[in-house]
Amino acid sequence: MKNFKFFFQLFALVVFCFATTISHAQSVQLLPGSTITTHDYETAAADGAENVSLVAFQKPSSQIRLASYFISSTGSVDLQNTLDLGNAKQANLTMLSTTRAVLVQILTDNKLKVMVFKIGLGNGNIEEKASWIGPVVNNIKPAIVKRSVSSFAVGVSIGAGNFRLTTFTVDPNSNIYK
Repeated sequence: MKNFKFFFQLFALVVFCFATTISHAQSVQLLPGSTITTHDYETAAADGAENVSLVAFQKPSSQIRLASYFISSTGSVDLQNTLDLGNAKQANLTMLSTTRAVLVQILTDNKLKVMVFKIGLGNGNIEEKASWIGPVVNNIKPAIVKRSVSSFAVGVSIGAGNFRLTTFTVDPNSNIYK
């Protein structure tokens, strides 16, 4: 009988937690702002910090375009600036802060490239500060994750089911250290 009572107490707790989660999840609202690009893009990667968002678009020609956006508290999305880069097969990015972003790419020769960018406050200007070119890797979208405002990790496929995870730091002058 104790097991039977314990089961129903546990079941009631699970139902309560589920109902609470659903009621809170329904309170999420879509903000009214959005933006639509006027170019054909095949893929995109995006990240943001506070009210700044950065998107890496990839055109059908494999050219990478970075675009910075300001997102207001009401949800309006305003394009601030763009920067066209060279061609790459795959790209991903993360923002370390509202003024610093990292882009990782698989170049057309299958080499890994990591780039650090400064994002201008207020105007969204995108300026390349440093880059690092690494070894040949598989043509699979690289993973990137922020570890802190001055460090990140990049994961790439290096073939035959093998995966390489590399950590990087960025000093105040935007130099990249592996």
